[in-house]
Amino acid sequence: MQLIEDALAHQARLRPDRLAVTHLDFEAGHTPRRLEVTFGELHARAAEFAARLSTVITPGQRVMLLHNAGADFVVEFFGCLMAGAVPVPAPEPQIPYHRAAERLTRIVEDAGITAATAARR
Repeated sequence: MQLIEDALAHQARLRPDRLAVTHLDFEAGHTPRRLEVTFGELHARAAEFAARLSTVITPGQRVMLLHNAGADFVVEFFGCLMAGAVPVPAPEPQIPYHRAAERLTRIVEDAGITAATAARR
């Protein structure tokens, strides 16, 4: 059985320049920015994230990914798998923050979260 991270590594070797992820970043009142990541870039960025993550977690631990969508989420999802962590997607906190804090606290407690990442601004 081939694991999903092995499939990514295979695609990165076979088709490093082929588009893997396209994300349209909509900012209010602006033309959307198109962000693209190839299989080679995705694999390299995920491996880099996995190496950093491995310094703070052990395999099997759960990592909360605070992203709504986008290439960073995909990179960190694969990075978690490469590091042997269990990715736990969660939405970025929205206003009102007190409700978001309650929700995230429940996710952390229920899932046994060890570490978390957040979207970069």
